[in-house]
Amino acid sequence: MHPTIAQLVEEVRDLPMSMSETLPAVIESCDNADTSVNDLTGLISADQSLVAMLLKLANSAYYGYARRIETLPEAIVLLGFSTIKSLAITATTMNLLFQSEDELTEVRHEIWSHSLGVGVAARALARKRGNIHPEKAFVSGLLHDLGMIILSVYRKEEFTQVLAVAADQGITYEAAELQVLGWSHAELGAYVAEAWSFPATHCEAIRCHHDPSLATLQPGLAQVTHLADWMVVDLGVGNLVTAAQPEPSESALAEFRIPRKDLPRVVESLRRLFAESDGFVPERSYKEAI
Repeated sequence: MHPTIAQLVEEVRDLPMSMSETLPAVIESCDNADTSVNDLTGLISADQSLVAMLLKLANSAYYGYARRIETLPEAIVLLGFSTIKSLAITATTMNLLFQSEDELTEVRHEIWSHSLGVGVAARALARKRGNIHPEKAFVSGLLHDLGMIILSVYRKEEFTQVLAVAADQGITYEAAELQVLGWSHAELGAYVAEAWSFPATHCEAIRCHHDPSLATLQPGLAQVTHLADWMVVDLGVGNLVTAAQPEPSESALAEFRIPRKDLPRVVESLRRLFAESDGFVPERSYKEAI
């Protein structure tokens, strides 16, 4: 591990627990087979921002629920304990993006829009393919740029420098990152996810979301995250740089049986999904969305 990454991981190791007083109890309860829906409802109700996000997700069009979910217990039943646990940690993480107003606030809004878009796209692809758990794909997509989130909050100067180099040289964010930092946000995000005890398959998907061919634990999860990321960038949602992105991985296209010539059609179907989904609000901030 690069020394700078190691230092950053140590800085944020206890972050999710410190940002929400209710999160440790929610995680423990989700892992307890004796926990009831009422028990979990009582715990989560103490954190209104978490309640709001869960209800927003439960009522999003991509969950395909015919009627509106009005209460937290209904949302818990719909989403399930495992997803509630992941989203509780995710919600706390995403709050990082908007904990203070500064010169990077609008950039963080873009990161949130992109992250949510990739989560939605990954879930849709997983549901269509059928061999990847849709909720795992959603959380993996939502957190794929965790390293970028950490950088934008804890290393603002370096993050700004990466953006400037990408703009000045007309290169991708990832290329500028390697030039300025010598390592990638994908690597940082994977190590942070490990420190936060995320499943190894999610950590791998975060690490390999730009090159899913490197994944060995669950290649499909890395591939769905990669392809969803590519498609959302192609739609122009949350793009931080103007340089053209590399073509998507051949292995990912093969996994989802998408001929390269059909990519525009698939991307257009994703655009329609976004337009229909209440949960995807690219033009508004996270705070406004919940």
